[in-house]
Amino acid sequence: KIGADRTVIPQLIAALGDTDARVRHNGAGALGQIGREGKNAIPALLPLLRDPVAEVRGNAAAALMMIGSDNAAVADLTEALSDSDPRVRQNAALALGRIGSDARSAFSALNGLLHDEDVHTRVTAAFALISIDRSTKPPVPMLRDALQSEVDTTRGRASLALARMGQEAQAAIPNLLDLLRDKSDRVRQSVVV
Repeated sequence: KIGADRTVIPQLIAALGDTDARVRHNGAGALGQIGREGKNAIPALLPLLRDPVAEVRGNAAAALMMIGSDNAAVADLTEALSDSDPRVRQNAALALGRIGSDARSAFSALNGLLHDEDVHTRVTAAFALISIDRSTKPPVPMLRDALQSEVDTTRGRASLALARMGQEAQAAIPNLLDLLRDKSDRVRQSVVV
């Protein structure tokens, strides 16, 4: 809850160096909640992408995504795409997607994630690729299959990726229309965005 107070940013940055992984994890999370005003925390968050604790790495990548990293973070985030933990890979991909066209150097690594063992990671990579360059065309069948996922976030992100693809995703329109009856409000909203 302390993260809502922007005056504590220096203390939260200091917490990122704590010996207790929970403190590093929560510090990164609080900085992410602050959002763009926490930009000066980016240099302190980048080393946490290599923290020995997966939850810390995942929260650091999520914080970088929520803060809105710049192109100085692209190399570290690209490296995080090969992390052993899918949450780290997903959050790094989202952060790269939010950076946009300045993250083009991550294209090869993101393309590699289109074949990840984890369906949510594949969909997140496709979403990031399209966010970096709208002319990118990830495989429609993979995204269409992801619309059947048990995970709301996966269905929602796949529908957003397909929507951003435009005419290239026309074959998935019946699947997207089916999602208008989805049990999740967020999924239904993502279909009509």
